[in-house]
Amino acid sequence: MKYSADQKLFFVHIPKCAGLSIYRGLDAIAEFPWASFARDNKEAEAALRDRVTPFGYTHAELGEIHQAHIPLAILARDFPETFALLEHSTSFAVLRDPRDRFISALRQHLREFENVGALSITDDMLRDAAARICDWLEAHEEFADLRYIHFARQTDYLMLDGRQVVDELFALEQLPQLEDWLHRTYGVPRFLEQSTNQSRQPKRWFRHVQPAVRALSRSALPRPLRAALRPLWLKSGVYESASQNYGDIDLGTATEAFIAKRYAEDARLHAATLRRASTAA
Repeated sequence: MKYSADQKLFFVHIPKCAGLSIYRGLDAIAEFPWASFARDNKEAEAALRDRVTPFGYTHAELGEIHQAHIPLAILARDFPETFALLEHSTSFAVLRDPRDRFISALRQHLREFENVGALSITDDMLRDAAARICDWLEAHEEFADLRYIHFARQTDYLMLDGRQVVDELFALEQLPQLEDWLHRTYGVPRFLEQSTNQSRQPKRWFRHVQPAVRALSRSALPRPLRAALRPLWLKSGVYESASQNYGDIDLGTATEAFIAKRYAEDARLHAATLRRASTAA
């Protein structure tokens, strides 16, 4: 989340919905609501800033959580002063196709919690992780656990007691419209061209030979040269955006059915947001 006291603008940061690009784009007018968040934590602001990291922190009652990703029910209950900022501001969030978001979250989960390099992730790894995570989700409705927060429903960040709390919704496909709205209404500098937060993976035909190529480069090239060449290598024709083939990944019948049911309201809301934009255009 990010808040502008001057503009009375509150960004609800739903994980895996292009939030990092928007979060950074808002730097000119907004910041994390440290003062209210510290009071909600019953802690001095300076002390809280010292122990909160980009990867989360330990809350006295909730355990390991991420400060930027707190579902509304938990925000309202455990962080009332911060929630009040949202209620008395114009709030906005970005929505994403829930299945694409789930697979993107799977990839991040494997990188962060199972120490799998982004370029080493296979479809089998994704299938196995998805089954384990769905088992965990089936037993948990409301949560903020750091290990699973990227799998919280998008509606958990938008709805409270059956009503939509967040004012303005944009689909991921509408980022240019969001950028225009922020620029025209709040003076936010253009930020989309600077966005680089996109996971890459080898194309399917290259995955079979990648281990051999990697071994050869390690034996033939010094580490500094490999590091310098890596950005160019990732932009080459043998790599692609990881999201390009999400639709080709089969997570298994039971897992796919669980995802469709668990995130059905997310899918409806994402589709409705796209339809509204199309009608308005």
